[in-house]
Amino acid sequence: DRRLAINVLCSMKELIHTRQEFGKYPVPSQPIPMTDKGENKYAKMPSVIVEVGFHTNPQDALLLRNREFQSLAMRGVAKGYRLFRENKPCGEFAIKPALPAFGRVGHDVHLPVGLTGNPVFPIHVTSRVLNCSGRYCHSRSATLFSQASVEKHRIQYLCTRNDLGKPPVELSVEAKDADGVVAKPAIYKVACGQ
Repeated sequence: DRRLAINVLCSMKELIHTRQEFGKYPVPSQPIPMTDKGENKYAKMPSVIVEVGFHTNPQDALLLRNREFQSLAMRGVAKGYRLFRENKPCGEFAIKPALPAFGRVGHDVHLPVGLTGNPVFPIHVTSRVLNCSGRYCHSRSATLFSQASVEKHRIQYLCTRNDLGKPPVELSVEAKDADGVVAKPAIYKVACGQ
């Protein structure tokens, strides 16, 4: 029961907080054990009672009538159950940091992207050069449809003569999954030389 409850709470928090207007809604990270409720006491399988809010609280009452809030909360419950069924822990959707890379002028540097958590595909990944001016400063985006495509995907940067003798180029890498969950961005660095 506890593992199921932790996954449900974690997933509800992740999804409810995808919307800015619900971003501060409190969702506990640990369940409250309830052994005296018939729904749990006599269950022959893992079970939880999900309380999303209280109608006696005016702020909760407004949210409990909000269709978007209802949808996000219940999608979180469904995701938590799916993770439990697949024996996966709930984890933060984030981009793994990458080691600094070295590139030669006139050549693309290819950096792998690693993701943590349990994002829902497709995932939209964007990279952009920070503090850049010039014609090579555009963002690059890709939509990834499977874990295999995540493993094949590379962040690219073309080293130019303008990069010589300067600090490493910093690229901000961002990702958003199909549920609207946004990963914490990561900074990748590329040092360019001859």
